[in-house]
Amino acid sequence: MKAIVHIGMHKTGTSSIQASFAKTPPVGFAYYTMVGPNLNMWARTMFEEDAVRRSLNAQTKQLSDEQLAEQCQQEIDKTDAFLKSCDQDAVILSAERFTYMSDEAVARFADWLKSRFDSIEVYAYVRDPMGFCRSSLQQRIKAISPDLATRIDFPNYRNRFEKFETHFGKDNIHYRLFRRDRLKEHNVVPDFADWIGSSYGNEDIVSENEGMSIEAMSFLIMLNQGNRRAFQTMRGAPTVSQLVSDVMAFEGNKWHYSVEKQNEILAEIGGDCDWMDARLPEPLSRTDSTSGLSVGSIEDFVKIGTESFDAVRDHLLALRFSSDVATTRKSALQNFNILKTDW
Repeated sequence: MKAIVHIGMHKTGTSSIQASFAKTPPVGFAYYTMVGPNLNMWARTMFEEDAVRRSLNAQTKQLSDEQLAEQCQQEIDKTDAFLKSCDQDAVILSAERFTYMSDEAVARFADWLKSRFDSIEVYAYVRDPMGFCRSSLQQRIKAISPDLATRIDFPNYRNRFEKFETHFGKDNIHYRLFRRDRLKEHNVVPDFADWIGSSYGNEDIVSENEGMSIEAMSFLIMLNQGNRRAFQTMRGAPTVSQLVSDVMAFEGNKWHYSVEKQNEILAEIGGDCDWMDARLPEPLSRTDSTSGLSVGSIEDFVKIGTESFDAVRDHLLALRFSSDVATTRKSALQNFNILKTDW
């Protein structure tokens, strides 16, 4: 039996691949799931060091060391039972968090796979650096993350991938640039199916993690840094996940990093990009898109958000606060104004 290990990277349509394949695997392949289509938790439970597992456990269930060991063995048994009953010649295992595992955990992962599969191939889509940084920032904004102004998530190509080359063999690691205009049917799901030697119907594709406008991003930054309580106490206010979904639906402008910000980023990651270039058929792009508005700092988001606040507010009022309930709408308007003032 053959193992196809899909390791992301982040921000390359991984969630769409996982959701689609979990629902309908490519022809000739089985797709392994744990609680959901993403094996992030499975990887940590099965292969990470005790300290990492203990840290994760503190965020979920309070289990003893013995119970943690039992949980790990249960996952091994479940996976082995799945493989034993599998009627396909190849199994896909997918988690972008595979690349966040320690070197020791990847070594354990490789040993586990080698004891169960005749061959193993590892696949990774690679995002150009500026696109990765932008998309990662967007993801943190969607999560209402508290550190928007102080950190840029770099791709960290070498740290992600070199340990897989070490433990699986460089010849067994396959890289492909993630550029939508070059994907099969301009979609990563049929593209990945084709890459591993199968096919995929458009009717089976599940889309995940859609983008959002710069105005929507700026509004969520405002919510993050402003008076959240004013919004959350509004009668009829949505949950955070509903709010993010509603804000994302606001249509506005795209954005790109300013030239100054691009140069700042490249000064930090130039060597890492060179390492990745040596493994790709063509070099990574070092420049960002030129479409939309230019952004170089959190202050730029604040300026755009201030200018577009009323339009996003009216969009949310139309979605969540009926105009024929005058008192509710008046209260909502007052609380939105508090958010704008606090910002």
